[in-house]
Amino acid sequence: MKRKQGSTIFLKVVIFLVGIAVLAVCIFGLPQKKTLKKHFYNG
Repeated sequence: MKRKQGSTIFLKVVIFLVGIAVLAVCIFGLPQKKTLKKHFYNG
């Protein structure tokens, strides 16, 4: 049973870290992309 519990904790940690990475991209990456797009395609 110890192995299964360790695997579950590992999986939860990995999913949490992936979620943090996606959130960081949404907060920092997308606004920058929008600014660059506005700068280059503003006519």
